Amino acid sequence: MNNEYIITSGNIIENANGKELIFKLEKINSLGPESLKCYSKQILGPFLYSNKGEQWIK
Repeated sequence: MNNEYIITSGNIIENANGKELIFKLEKINSLGPESLKCYSKQILGPFLYSNKGEQWIK
């Protein structure tokens, strides 16, 4: 018996926003670990997150 569950979810994206989303995802996918970490800090700006994903503000 399989004791695993697979849960998926998604968001509806308007066709007009699809190209911008693809551009952003391709940029993220092209980054190495250190570059991704720096990019993440730029995007998050003043927000910090705990290991459990809880949001804290500086």
